[in-house]
Amino acid sequence: MIGAGIAVGTGLFDGQADHTGRAGGVAVSGDRDQWTAAVCADDSDLATSSNFLYPDAKNIVYCATKTSADAESQPVVIGEWPRDADLEADIARLETVKWFATATVGDHMTVFILLDSSDRTLLEPLSPFGFTVRAPG
Repeated sequence: MIGAGIAVGTGLFDGQADHTGRAGGVAVSGDRDQWTAAVCADDSDLATSSNFLYPDAKNIVYCATKTSADAESQPVVIGEWPRDADLEADIARLETVKWFATATVGDHMTVFILLDSSDRTLLEPLSPFGFTVRAPG
């Protein structure tokens, strides 16, 4: 199993959550296995990685995305950052990042970082789970 199962609503990327664990009325659903299955191609192996680019991150893996109508499979980094980490600074280390998706669960953010592609549709399967897809900066 890649990550612990999570079925609790939590605040999103901006860290603003009310007493119910919701941010702006959006709850995070599913777990890391479901999120990964939504983005990664069925025949893509999850490759673990050291955190040389992202020193605050944990549980870093890479996979190849499913294809879309406009794009072939692309690499994506999946990891967990502490809620108070400077995610923007970490993402800025890679100039090829055009889109990433975040959801905050408990004390950490789960992040999917799309590499080498400007096709945000590759991350949009995460939106129904409560992830926010956004561009750096």
